Amino acid sequence: MYNGVLAVLLGEAWLFRSTALLSYAALMFIIFHLVVVVYEEPSLESRFGESYQAYRRAVPRWGFTVSFNQPLIRPAEDWTGHDTRCPLSRRLCVPTDGARLRLPGEKVV
Repeated sequence: MYNGVLAVLLGEAWLFRSTALLSYAALMFIIFHLVVVVYEEPSLESRFGESYQAYRRAVPRWGFTVSFNQPLIRPAEDWTGHDTRCPLSRRLCVPTDGARLRLPGEKVV
């Protein structure tokens, strides 16, 4: 829910070219973060104990992670059978040698 509200605010700031909306989105992010860290997480931890701690270890706080040491381009030969590189998502990969794009799990002949 928090990510959705922030996405709408950022989209409106972009659409209307509004620095005031961008500032408001930044302020809301800070407020959301403080509410989650100061109130929600401690109350959930006291209520659910170890199972909530395991959940927190498995799931990022905001639903995604940013890693600056992981490359954005990964080898995709495991699903295409070709030595090609894939930006961001396997669905975006196109073989560079003109071969037909293969579906995941499809055999290379």
